[in-house]
Amino acid sequence: MSSYCQEQLGGRNRKAILKQWEGKTLDMSTVAAQKEKLCTQLLQECPAREPKKGSMGRCEACMESFQTLDFMLRRDSATIQLQGVADPLALAKKKKKRADGFASPLHVEMRLEELCSELHLHYTGGALETTQEVCEEIAGDLSAEVKRAFGVLGRGTDFGNPLRMVCVDAAAECTEKEFDAAFPQLLNFHANVTNLSPAAPRRTDL
Repeated sequence: MSSYCQEQLGGRNRKAILKQWEGKTLDMSTVAAQKEKLCTQLLQECPAREPKKGSMGRCEACMESFQTLDFMLRRDSATIQLQGVADPLALAKKKKKRADGFASPLHVEMRLEELCSELHLHYTGGALETTQEVCEEIAGDLSAEVKRAFGVLGRGTDFGNPLRMVCVDAAAECTEKEFDAAFPQLLNFHANVTNLSPAAPRRTDL
């Protein structure tokens, strides 16, 4: 991510990108629209998606919410090391720090705590209201199941799809058929390494 940012802001696209914010006030409520304009329309890095503004069912809301968690986790370094916390109930001589690397329970817990409050960066209107509602319910009631599901990241597809494990198996918000139909159309699907579609060519002529 850092190298891509340096490539874009340090190269020939710099002026075209910075021009998008000239004379405009930065407002968190416009982040979703700005990302669509810059990443999809201008740089053509992301596939075009229908704006997530209108009503949304609970299955789609679950999938959008936790695909965003997938995106947030994968955005971190695969070599991330967090401050592990010892189990306070363990005997002093046997206390062990919790696993603190990528996709560890601690890593997933950290991003899960941020997830519901960051959905406004991706969705607006009725879609935002529904995703936040479903996100808060699942994060509050099924946090252990979410941590187990996302613990498979980086281990290969043979270990399962964490999004399916949350929305179909744990929360039962989606049927298998609903999940399979909606999965390729999710807003952050392009950020998932399981997406094997060829990437769109980068714009270098701006």
